[in-house]
Amino acid sequence: MTPEEFVIVRDKLYRYDEEFNSNPDAYLPLLQPALTKSGKRRAQCSFRNLDVTGSMAELQTRIRTRDKACDEHICEEIKELTKAGDDHVWPGLSAKMKAWANPERAVREAFSGTDHVKPVVLKVGGDERARLRELCGTLGLEHESTDAPERHSTLSGIKSDRWLVVGSNARDVFEVISEISRQRCRKQAELKERQEVRRQAAINQREAESRIRQVALVATASEKQGVWDLTGRWDITCPEMQEYKLGKLTGFYMNISRDIAPYPNTNGDFDGRDGFHDERATSQIRKHTKVPTQETSAEERYYATFLVNKTARVMRISGPVASGKQKACAMTYQWRGLETGEGGLVSGPDKVLMEIVFSEYGTAVSGESEGGGFPLVTFTGVKVEAGNNRRSSSEYQWNSFARAHEKERPSRWGIFV
Repeated sequence: MTPEEFVIVRDKLYRYDEEFNSNPDAYLPLLQPALTKSGKRRAQCSFRNLDVTGSMAELQTRIRTRDKACDEHICEEIKELTKAGDDHVWPGLSAKMKAWANPERAVREAFSGTDHVKPVVLKVGGDERARLRELCGTLGLEHESTDAPERHSTLSGIKSDRWLVVGSNARDVFEVISEISRQRCRKQAELKERQEVRRQAAINQREAESRIRQVALVATASEKQGVWDLTGRWDITCPEMQEYKLGKLTGFYMNISRDIAPYPNTNGDFDGRDGFHDERATSQIRKHTKVPTQETSAEERYYATFLVNKTARVMRISGPVASGKQKACAMTYQWRGLETGEGGLVSGPDKVLMEIVFSEYGTAVSGESEGGGFPLVTFTGVKVEAGNNRRSSSEYQWNSFARAHEKERPSRWGIFV
């Protein structure tokens, strides 16, 4: 086929930049004309040698009243023209392009002779892989599927993450599979490295912005006398807990208020209303904590609320608060959590007492946390908004989290857990 003849064939395969549609009735409206470009209708009229002038309604009427028996003849002609065009282009394609454009033809052509050839890597979808496996069985070829280094688009536009390797013997196929596996590991390592760089850059930017806001709060707090004000909005940094999605670090803020809720007495009961703590739970708390429980009348009580990894949490903080120009104050806390619909159910984290340390005139915090699907991790944070000693009660959230846990526990783990 000469270049001029190929141009003629190509022009016959496309009209108005559209391909032949053997069933245009499926896209024709029953009543009103379609509010789409007329090029599609004109193309189908042109393929059938119908008049291409007139309104949209007239074009659709011509298509609807066409001689449908002619469509079969047109389909056969289109197939012959397509094959002629492919045969003209095929010799000039690389082996890689042949495997992508027509995998079955590429396999037949590559292994048609007696000479030893390298395995062919086919980037095809699931249905094509099934057909090619049958072909390999017919031709006596070895084949193996493997995870692709990255997702790719097949000729039909389907996204696939599997490759099919076809070869004349198992050893050649295995060597190619091994190389693809090494390539996949390199790609994954490079991707992980890029994600970590972006993640760390996001963390650094977030911390820098929070530090700028903290500086003003430090200046104001250093001028005040008396007990530090720990209330306000805090920006918390904990890489193990924070999520990184779509190039952005998700927010992890904690709001602290002075707690006016009744706390447990020395017998471990929440004023007789909670029922979640008992003597055994209290002894378990003291057994696990690294910091002695603060139960003096001088202790201050705060509570914090925050949302992390689809789990809503409430934290009860207690202990003596520093004042004036003291460097820091160590306090203890317990927390409870409840899933928001996608995370796991949090079980009994308030049976462990953890340490939390405030510094820089009550504008910086650090501490440890565990439970809720996380091992023992450390966190830091800075205050970004002053709370002006705001007061609130943690009683409702604290007790409702316990009731929700007791309600869901049997269905999750059984009545004996």
